[in-house]
Amino acid sequence: MRLSRALRTILREDSRGNTNDGCSKRGPETSSKRGFGVRSHPGGKRSEAAPGPSQLDAKELFMKNPTAIDPAMQSCIKACEDCHRICLTMAMRYCLEMGGKHVAPEHFRLMLSCAEICQTSANSMLNASPMHQSICRARAEVCDACADSCDQLAGMEECAKVCRSCAESCRAMAGGSK
Repeated sequence: MRLSRALRTILREDSRGNTNDGCSKRGPETSSKRGFGVRSHPGGKRSEAAPGPSQLDAKELFMKNPTAIDPAMQSCIKACEDCHRICLTMAMRYCLEMGGKHVAPEHFRLMLSCAEICQTSANSMLNASPMHQSICRARAEVCDACADSCDQLAGMEECAKVCRSCAESCRAMAGGSK
């Protein structure tokens, strides 16, 4: 297959790291690995690149990035993810092994429902659903019920604690109290 002269030149320059497009990782035009930071221009002049996220304050960053998530919502999302993880893990790895009351249909279904609604709630906040407050209210109710159920069984203290914390976070996000 014959390559055009321009393509051969580009490939040759790329293999040497001497491109003019400013994207070369090893080219002499940048002082950092990825081509960000201080740039050297012909004639030895240097100029600063645009400031990175660490150089902007939080409000300025949020204004520049409308997809940024409010810190209170980030905290609620983390609580949802933690509750989802512990309920699902405890149900599948602990309750099933323990048997007896740990796998009683009402308790086991409640744990799985809690895990699912926590995942749904986190997703609704991440995708900026206008329904996230309603989902958070429902989640708080389910998390409280799951915590109460876990309190009645041996070895489920951590699950109950995480569910209660998640319920509190949800009530705050939904703008209500118990």
